[in-house]
Amino acid sequence: MRKNISDNLNITLIYLAVVSVVRFKLDLNLLPFWLGGLIGSVILYSDYFFQVFLVQPELEMSKEAKRRYKTGDYKEVFRYVFDHATEIKSLTFHTILFQVIFTVFAFFIMTSTSSFLGQGIVVGALLSLLTKQYLEIKLNGRLNDDWFSRINVNLPPQSQKIYLLVMAGILVLLTGFIIK
Repeated sequence: MRKNISDNLNITLIYLAVVSVVRFKLDLNLLPFWLGGLIGSVILYSDYFFQVFLVQPELEMSKEAKRRYKTGDYKEVFRYVFDHATEIKSLTFHTILFQVIFTVFAFFIMTSTSSFLGQGIVVGALLSLLTKQYLEIKLNGRLNDDWFSRINVNLPPQSQKIYLLVMAGILVLLTGFIIK
């Protein structure tokens, strides 16, 4: 999991740098965009903590995480949850349904606000989902079934790749609102 976060942050930093260069304006006005992009790239990882502490408290690893939380060693709680992330099933933010709904929400944010912080959070979160999906397809040849846990659809691997390309295209389109 830590490698995923590291890969995600690296891809986000590259994305932010490319957008900044393409805008031909490297000034302090882009700091909120960078901050938002970094926040957006990690905010969806909160899903693991929602599942552990609120949604799936019956899991053995949830009980262990709560025990560690009570000791006050919060760094250890983060480490433990991320080391056992594969045991957490049915994430809320890491589903196709959430991604589609969030993409619609992102379109409204990108077209109705001039806040670089808000735009950065939105594209950072979308990029985070795309990065995770891309790495899964690259590693396994397909997306994990958990992505489809909220809907009754199971796309074949080739269709999953097309879906990923369409979502990447939408991200490029939304990036156009920042570059304008």
